[in-house]
Amino acid sequence: MSGGFDTTRAARGVDDLEQLVQFVLGTHGANESDWIEWKTDVDLSTKAGSFSAARQILGFANRSPDVAAAHVGGLAYLVVGAEPKNLAGSRSIDPAHLTDGLKRYLGTDGPRWSPVWLSLEGKDVLVVVIEAPKLGDDIHTLRREFEGAKNGAIFIRRPGICEQANAEDLRMLTDRARSRTSATMSLSLGNQGPRIP
Repeated sequence: MSGGFDTTRAARGVDDLEQLVQFVLGTHGANESDWIEWKTDVDLSTKAGSFSAARQILGFANRSPDVAAAHVGGLAYLVVGAEPKNLAGSRSIDPAHLTDGLKRYLGTDGPRWSPVWLSLEGKDVLVVVIEAPKLGDDIHTLRREFEGAKNGAIFIRRPGICEQANAEDLRMLTDRARSRTSATMSLSLGNQGPRIP
C-alpha cells in the first residue's frame, strides 16, 4: 500500500483509476516514482503537450521488467490534470486527436498505452495507462524531433524523472530486447511399432 492506494496489483478500471487520482491529490509532491507521473500544465491538443506526454510514455516503456514488476503489476500511469492538493483538470480532446498527437512521437509500433478520461468534481482528468515492459520488448525511441530532442532519442524513467538514457541504461535495454522468448521444439525418434514391408 502507498498512502491508501494498493500498489500490489494493477489498477485498470475506472474505479481503480479514480482511486489512483485521489492518491495523487492526497500524496506529497515528492512521491512521483518510477511507476507514476502527474502533470497539470500539459495541453494535449498542442505539439508541445503531445511531446511532453510521449516522452513520459517512452520513459515508462523503457523500464527494466524486473524493476517495473515491483509496483502495480508493472504498469505505469501518467496523470494529466491532477497533482498533490490540486485538481486542475485537463482540457478534454477528441480521442482520435489525442492518439494522432502521441503517435507522431511514439510511432504506430511503439509502446502499448491506453487513455482513460475521468470526471472528478466536474473536472476532466486523463490517466494514460502504460503497459508493463517485458523481456523481448524493443527499445522504444522518439520518432520525431522536437525542440532539441532528436529523432531516435531514448528516454528512461527514474523515480520522479524521465531523462535521456545513459550507457548503463542502453545495456539493460539491449539485454531486454535480446531476451526474446523463442519457441523450442522437442523432437524424439523411436520405434513406433512393427515395420510394414
